[in-house]
Amino acid sequence: MPNETNKEELSTFEMLKRIQAGSLNPRTLTEEQRQECVELLRLEGQTHAAIAELLKWNIKTIKRDWNEIRSRNAKKPTPEFALRHIAELIEQSGSKHDHLTRMARGDDGTVQERSQAEYYAFKVLSETTQLLQTMGYLPSKATKFMGDVYHHHDDGRDPKEMRAEIDRIEKIVSEEGIQDPAMQARLEALRKKVDLAEVDKQITDLSANVADKTTTNKEDGSNG
Repeated sequence: MPNETNKEELSTFEMLKRIQAGSLNPRTLTEEQRQECVELLRLEGQTHAAIAELLKWNIKTIKRDWNEIRSRNAKKPTPEFALRHIAELIEQSGSKHDHLTRMARGDDGTVQERSQAEYYAFKVLSETTQLLQTMGYLPSKATKFMGDVYHHHDDGRDPKEMRAEIDRIEKIVSEEGIQDPAMQARLEALRKKVDLAEVDKQITDLSANVADKTTTNKEDGSNG
């Protein structure tokens, strides 16, 4: 049987999606592709047994793959290796966030289930962001980051929109009587960050306004 993965270049994440959907036979993977799948699944916290079952290889092979991966990475942790796994992480995180968001905005499920999906969608995004910050791929100061967003406002949402979204989530939590201190703390922290972003935007707007008026006054003075 020809190797199905030779027909096109697939990311590790895409290979696993197809394996789980039954559209790709894991036995057709090359050793390198199999080890990429093993590595990603182990980083997700999957056990050797679960990986062996999914990839249809015996557990000894999976353990050997993992030992080789660890040994290889310990000897040569290249920038390419890090970037590849960062890309995989972002792809997985985005997929899970989108799935949870669709659940939260859909008509299926109770209000409580939808609010929980909304919360976990935020949690996926928040924890991915924190991980990328600790690795240096995102700025760690929220106010500076939000300031950069509003200097390029087409790339972000207005604070009013974000505040309205927080209000909507809080309303669901209140209506359902959800008693979750951690969720309440996160919502409060988000509200404070949005407030800081609003202040930063106002300062930026005011600074631009002052600069415009200064320029206008200078032009009027020179004309006079």
